[in-house]
Amino acid sequence: MQAQSLKIDPILLEEIELSPDKWYSVYVILEDQVDIAALHQEMKKAKMPIDARAVNVVQTLQDKAAKTQPKLLEKFSKLSNVRAITPYWITNAIAVEANADAIMKISEWEAVQLIEAMPRMQLF
Repeated sequence: MQAQSLKIDPILLEEIELSPDKWYSVYVILEDQVDIAALHQEMKKAKMPIDARAVNVVQTLQDKAAKTQPKLLEKFSKLSNVRAITPYWITNAIAVEANADAIMKISEWEAVQLIEAMPRMQLF
């Protein structure tokens, strides 16, 4: 469990250990991310206009997600203890609701960089 627990945010891991039967809303951050700093430098070097840069950044992020997420989305769909699967291209992550067993299994996947709890929102 040591190696896989490194992919789980320590606060989430502590929660899981205290309440292993609970369902958790988490972000699964993928290992393969766009290098935004390098992309910025490339666009700057090419003297790309600002409006074209915005389009290029969005397209690059969407392309990365389109190349890296489908296999994981298929794997998520096969897990019985995962629900509410929502992909995000802007940071190449997938939000899911999962129980502790599923989170541990997901943390073993090579394509996963980090699993962290979604922030809890409170309405006043």
